[in-house]
Amino acid sequence: MRPRLDALEQRMIRELLTWDRTRRTADHIACMVALTLGGLVVVAVAGYTLAHLQDREVLWVTLPGFLFGILFFLFYLAGEARVINRHKLATIIWKLTGENAARQLPGV
Repeated sequence: MRPRLDALEQRMIRELLTWDRTRRTADHIACMVALTLGGLVVVAVAGYTLAHLQDREVLWVTLPGFLFGILFFLFYLAGEARVINRHKLATIIWKLTGENAARQLPGV
């Protein structure tokens, strides 16, 4: 006999399965936008810096832009890892509970 889930566990499973069905694509697109922005910023800053190598002030002005591009890339890595892990967890829960049992949860 399967152990019964309490209300909090049912709510968590319902939220996870709903997220997987409705918001996973949007989160993936947001991660891809962060990767694109990070790449564009890094390439633009690197090109501008290489075009003005003789000017030391340009280096100090463009360094924050380069770090900002790296930050976007880190947002992409963390967000994409989150999306992948949540999707795997939702798939495992879907398989364990069975399609019919998961549909019986309120809100799924």
